[in-house]
Amino acid sequence: MAESNWESVLEGNKVLLMDFDNHHKQMIHAIRAWSFFSIDVISSCSNIKNNSYPKGTNFIGLNDKFYPVMKLLILFWITFKYNKVVVLTAPELGGGFFKSIYRFVWLMYLFLFGHKVSLYVKNSHAYLDHASLKLSIRFVEYVFFESESQKNFFNFHVLDAGSKSKISYVYYADVVEGGEESQKSPNGNGKIRVGLIGQFDTKRRDYSILLDTVDECDRAGVEFIQIGRFVNTAENREVRKVLGGSVKFLKEDYTVSELDDMLMTCDLLLSLNNTNTGYDKGKGTAAYGEAISVRKSVILPRFLDFNEEFSGFSYYYADSESLLQAILMANKECEHDRGRFSNFESSIIKDQIVL
Repeated sequence: MAESNWESVLEGNKVLLMDFDNHHKQMIHAIRAWSFFSIDVISSCSNIKNNSYPKGTNFIGLNDKFYPVMKLLILFWITFKYNKVVVLTAPELGGGFFKSIYRFVWLMYLFLFGHKVSLYVKNSHAYLDHASLKLSIRFVEYVFFESESQKNFFNFHVLDAGSKSKISYVYYADVVEGGEESQKSPNGNGKIRVGLIGQFDTKRRDYSILLDTVDECDRAGVEFIQIGRFVNTAENREVRKVLGGSVKFLKEDYTVSELDDMLMTCDLLLSLNNTNTGYDKGKGTAAYGEAISVRKSVILPRFLDFNEEFSGFSYYYADSESLLQAILMANKECEHDRGRFSNFESSIIKDQIVL
C-alpha cells in the first residue's frame, strides 16, 4: 500500500483517549504519540480551559467532580463511535465499596469493548491478587507499560500478556517545545541547578539524605529547586522549614507548561522516591519520563538502578556522600550526545502497533 493511502487509513480510524485520573501532562504526550490516528480526548473541563493541549485537539469535556464509575458509564455510551479507545489510567483507582463496583463495571466494559482498548498499566500491584483485573487483561487489544522492567514484572508476577505487551513510556523527548535546545541551561549564578521532581510529599519522597548533604552541596556550588506542587500537611511544612533556604520553592502549585519551563532551566533533575512506594516492584515512576521530556540527566535512588534501558542518562545514589558524587558526575557528563534520548520519542507507539 502506498504511503499516502496508508496514512489516510490511519487518519480514518477514530480514537478516543482518556485518563480516569486526569494525568494532564501524560495526556498531552499521549495525544502526540497517538496522533497518527484521528483523536478525540475526554478530559475534565478545568484541564481543557488551561489551554495546554495541542492546537486542534477535539474534546469531550466532563464535570471535574465525576467519579470514575460515572466516566466509565459514559464510555459505554460513546465507545460505539470509535475504532479504538486508549485509556491511560483506569482500574488502579477507587477505594472501599465503590472500588469493587468500579472494577466490576470495568470488567463488563472490557468484555464488550476490550477488543478496541489499549490500556496503560501504571501500577502492577493492583493486579497481583485481583482475579477480575487479571481477567480484564485478556479482553484488551494492547496493554502498555512505562518501561521494559515494568512489563517484565507484570508478565512474570501477574499475567503473561504475550504479544499484547507493549512499551509506552510516560513522556517523550519530542513533545516539550524547546526541549531539544535545553541540554544545559546556565542560570546566571554559576551554580549547578538541580530540580527536585515530583510533588513535595514526605509520604512519597525521602528527604533525609538531602537534609544530610545540603551544606556540603552548597559548598560544592549546588542549588536545589522544587519542581512540583507542595502538599500542604503538617509533616511537609516541618521538613520544608528544616530545609530552610537550601531548597527554593517558587510557587505552591504549577500548570504543566510552568513545570516544563522550570525543568528546562535546570542542569540536572533529582528524584527522591521512597523505597516504600513500590517503584521497584512493578509500579511506574515518572522520574525517568520527566528527564526524557526535556532531555536532562536524572539522579535517582539506588533501588531503581535495575531500569537498564534508561542508563544512558541516569545516575544513582545510596547515601548523602554518593548523592553529591552523582550530582557532580552527572553535571560533568551532561554535555554528552543527545542521541541517548532518540529511542524515547513519541513514534514508539506507531512503530509497535502499526508498522
